[in-house]
Amino acid sequence: AAAVDRALDEFDLGRYAGVRAGRLSLGNRQRVGIAGALLHEPEAIVLDEPTNGLDPAGVIVLRESLLRRAAAGAGILVSSHHLDEVARVADRITVVNDGRVIGSLDPGGFDLERAFFALVHDDDEARRAAA
Repeated sequence: AAAVDRALDEFDLGRYAGVRAGRLSLGNRQRVGIAGALLHEPEAIVLDEPTNGLDPAGVIVLRESLLRRAAAGAGILVSSHHLDEVARVADRITVVNDGRVIGSLDPGGFDLERAFFALVHDDDEARRAAA
């Protein structure tokens, strides 16, 4: 019960404690899912597009939660198209194209989107040339 109360508090879900998840907004359903996934302080965390549906406050809560868990030693893998947001929490960014690792980006890089598209474009061109 204490872990649930902490999760409700951490993800600002206390006011929805008695509400079925299906009745919540997309963003609050996303918060419930993330809170549930993190409830027992896992050592390894894998999240796919975790900011989907979150409002700016939810994104901040998620970011702070992930940073806190990483500082405590958890390994975190996030799949996302929101590179600027990923860069705020990542120590490394790996680019995957069609299920294959094609390169990596520096989270402190200036224009992550351009670097991402350059990697993907070069990979696509190389595959077309090899075909």
